[in-house]
Amino acid sequence: MSSAQYDGLMARFEVDPTASAVAVAATSTIHPVHISAHGLTGSLEGQLDGAGRVQLDKPHHAWLSIPVEELRSGNPLQDMEMDRRMDAARFPTIDCEVDRLTDNGTGGYRASARLMVHGQTRQVEAEITLRVTSQDHVVIEIEHMFDMRDFGISPPRLLVLKVDPVVRVGVRIEARSG
Repeated sequence: MSSAQYDGLMARFEVDPTASAVAVAATSTIHPVHISAHGLTGSLEGQLDGAGRVQLDKPHHAWLSIPVEELRSGNPLQDMEMDRRMDAARFPTIDCEVDRLTDNGTGGYRASARLMVHGQTRQVEAEITLRVTSQDHVVIEIEHMFDMRDFGISPPRLLVLKVDPVVRVGVRIEARSG
């Protein structure tokens, strides 16, 4: 089905957890900290027009989730400290529910979403790009800065290593229709 064939029809896409990724970049007193993860799951729904753009006046919704245990830096000590600070046993997932998109005026969208991290829910807005790459495949890219303290997470400190509380989060979502 081409994007033109989606015109006026509700489209549902399932996130491909092996092709989708989350990347977190933080700074510290010693070195940059890079955390990444696969395992993102969820679904996207909305109506697309003939050009593959979301029809913003029609219902649209997205739900995304990633297990905290998937977030890894490659350094076991840092990962153990991150799991402890995020209280992964009590709060095993980071969840996001997108409830509204608006046109950002530059060909992309602005997403309004509820982000649930560490037992805290915050309303966030972020710029996103969405591309329909084939008849059954979409790619969404998001980059946003977050202050981990907004979610009740104290920045990690290990000996002389002190992590800045503001982190850059990049998400690449690849999703396929049913």
